[in-house]
Amino acid sequence: MANFRTHLTSGVTLGIAVPLLAMVVFSFTPFSWGTAALFFLLASVGAILPDMDSDSGVPFHLTFGVLALLASSASAWYAWSRAPGDYQSVVVYALSALFFVWVVLGMLFKKFTCHRGMAHSIPAAFLAGLVLFSLADRLGLSEGEAFLFGLTLSLGYLLHLVLDELYAAVNFQGAHFAPTKALGSALKCFSHHRVINIAVYTCLFVLLLGNGRTVFALAKGFWQMYTGSV
Repeated sequence: MANFRTHLTSGVTLGIAVPLLAMVVFSFTPFSWGTAALFFLLASVGAILPDMDSDSGVPFHLTFGVLALLASSASAWYAWSRAPGDYQSVVVYALSALFFVWVVLGMLFKKFTCHRGMAHSIPAAFLAGLVLFSLADRLGLSEGEAFLFGLTLSLGYLLHLVLDELYAAVNFQGAHFAPTKALGSALKCFSHHRVINIAVYTCLFVLLLGNGRTVFALAKGFWQMYTGSV
């Protein structure tokens, strides 16, 4: 299994590559520094996101801390856009989002997850991207930007799973091939926890029901742009 530093390094690399590829392959106009930084952050977070269920607690605190700050910032921006100058609403929205993500969601996540459970799975990777796309779209971002943000998070997430499988299958210390017991536990579609499986697939179904047509149309459009540029 790849260690925390390897996952974070891969996420950082992906975060640099995604905006460059978006500009070169899809002929996007140059991103602002803020947008590029957001791509960088999302790829980095996605690359450590599956380890939120880690027994060490470091990935959990780091990931949920970043998610709480992002949710708080987005809520503050939303409150300000609705009522500019209403500082009280901005503070209430920001603190409410921070509390909900860090305390409520964090507590529920710890209670109902185990290490290398459903958080280390392919549907969880797509679910993370869909949640971000849905939130970004409803916060007023363009559908194209929301799609790329969600895609970046999912790619970082999937990169983590691939690296875990690679490190479980290959010994990078030069010893003989000896797959570990972790082999096959990352790139999976189900865990041993039936309730969590149902919860993840239910969330996927609901999000696809509301956003699936838009997401698939955007994916098709980006693919056509890609095939037309090569």
